[in-house]
Amino acid sequence: MRLTTPLIAVSLLIATSLPAVAEKMVDPEVTRTLCNQIIKQVYKDIEQQKPKFPDLELYNLIALKENDWGYSYIKYHYVDIQGSRKKDELKFLIEFLPIDAEQSYEYDGTHLEYSFPLLNVKLVVYQNDSAKQEQIEVMPFVKRHARKLLDYQTQFMPVRFRLYPEQETYRVGEEVTLVAELDNLSGANIKLKDLSSRSVAMTDDPSKWGFDLGRRPRNAGTEMLRPNGNLKRKFRIGTFDKPQTKFIHAIYLMEFRGAEPTITTQINIVE
Repeated sequence: MRLTTPLIAVSLLIATSLPAVAEKMVDPEVTRTLCNQIIKQVYKDIEQQKPKFPDLELYNLIALKENDWGYSYIKYHYVDIQGSRKKDELKFLIEFLPIDAEQSYEYDGTHLEYSFPLLNVKLVVYQNDSAKQEQIEVMPFVKRHARKLLDYQTQFMPVRFRLYPEQETYRVGEEVTLVAELDNLSGANIKLKDLSSRSVAMTDDPSKWGFDLGRRPRNAGTEMLRPNGNLKRKFRIGTFDKPQTKFIHAIYLMEFRGAEPTITTQINIVE
């Protein structure tokens, strides 16, 4: 589901170009620990699908491995044999490794290679094509959990991107409003895209990332943000017809050293 975001101006402060370095230093061990936690969460989610998919019959801890850089990864291969003939197979790989690591892969199916440049890590996901109607797709599980790394990377940018509901709870039928903010954490003026529906994309689908939102370059305006300055805008999200907890994922469509700020926020809907 793609969320629409009509714009209401709340406040505006002024902003030149992005600084060349991030303000905080990345700890490689913290990054590696987070990557390994993500892999183990993905492993558990896939394991829970074993009753639904016969091709996961041999999926167990043997599929959970560690590469030369200390990152956990998942590699699984199952061949479906009927009689003496191979009917089909399931093969997938989910791996984190350093961006500049030389690792060869053979792709003959769906694959994703996504870099987290500020963390010096890349994610490689591969799954072979299958003729079967019912076969697990691992990509949604990966994206759901790897989103934590997207949000973590945002901490090392000179601009802090925040998104939060105006109220702790909303009632069924009440219009939900979110507040988005940008803070300049650097000691220099920063030239930014204006904070609007042209520069902020939102979704409530955990398996969709920025490049999945079908977005195209937009003609967003620009603003100047002074050191320690703040931009704030309010977005109307709409109403909900039943009680629920909703997670909204947002991306600010401006790159810093190849990465875009992302954030996840929670909305609580009550009777």
